[in-house]
Order: sequence, then structure tokens, then C-alpha cells
Amino acid sequence: MPQYRQVWQPLLLAFGGAQALVLARLLGGRGGALAALATWLPLHIGMTLAIGGPLEVTAPAMPLFVAEALIVEALALRSEPRRALRFGVIAGLAVGSGGFAANYGWSHLAMPLPWEVTLLPEAVPVALMAGVAGVAGGVLGRADGAGAQGRAGARPPSAGGCRPGRRRLCRPRRQRGHHRHVRV
Repeated sequence: MPQYRQVWQPLLLAFGGAQALVLARLLGGRGGALAALATWLPLHIGMTLAIGGPLEVTAPAMPLFVAEALIVEALALRSEPRRALRFGVIAGLAVGSGGFAANYGWSHLAMPLPWEVTLLPEAVPVALMAGVAGVAGGVLGRADGAGAQGRAGARPPSAGGCRPGRRRLCRPRRQRGHHRHVRV
């Protein structure tokens, strides 16, 4: 029995995938989205096997987010995400469309209630709108220092102090006035 309208599933998957994977790529640098996937996927597979195995409850049909992580990484390699917000928009829209296509196919393989063709007219625009959640990942990445000096993967200094070779990240950035100009 469905818990909610089926059109919400593509929306939630596109929103979650776009925001989390864009943020992971911005903060982690090259391979950051794949590293996030490599951390999340084994945990989720273990949970699925535990629920469907020893607990003898119907195993949940899980989304994989593999296609979404590959999309984010491919876009980041093709055009270095120097501008976090712009990268978030582009990657979010790509996750909303390409991720929807991958999850549509996956739903027919693994889910007890696969996405039907009648869902397409309503779900595709919703997934694309939710794909703009990549902007949220870009905003969070920008706020945390990723791309703050014009390159992805730039991190603020750690609490333990500065490491040799990374001294310029340890100096406070000069700002004019009380606000910071963000290039979009």
C-alpha cells in the first residue's frame, strides 16, 4: 500500500540526490560525490539486508544514487565547479533529469510499485524543479568555503591549526564592507 502519492518519490529522490551530492563534490573535491556514495551505499545495503533477512520483514526497495553521483562527477570534471551556485544549478538540473531516468528504470527492477508511464507527465517537471536543489548544495558548499578562493575543494582551516603548505587557507580573508560578493 502506498504511503504517499507516487509523484513525490521522484521529487524527494531528485532533491536529496542533488543537494547531497553537489555538496559532497564541492567540499570533497574530485571524487567527492563518489566518496559520499561509497560511504552511504554499503550502509544502506546492510540495512536493507538486515530488514529483509533476519527481521523477516519485506525488504525496502532502495534508491541507488549511482547515476546521480556519476552525473555530478562528470559535470564537475567537464567544467570545474569554480562557481558553486552555477555548478549547483547545472548539476541539480542534470540530476533531476538523468537521475529521474535512471530511477525510472530501477523502479521496474526493484520496487514493488514501479513508476508507471502515466506518472511521466507529472513527475518529470517535478523532478526537474527538485533538481534545482543542487543550488542548496551550492549555497552550503559556498558557505563552508568550497570554491571560496576560486577552486573546488578549498576547505576552511581545521580546528587543530594550519598544516604546512596550506598557510594561505589559514589567514582570514579580507572583506570590504560588511558583506561578501558572491559571483553566480
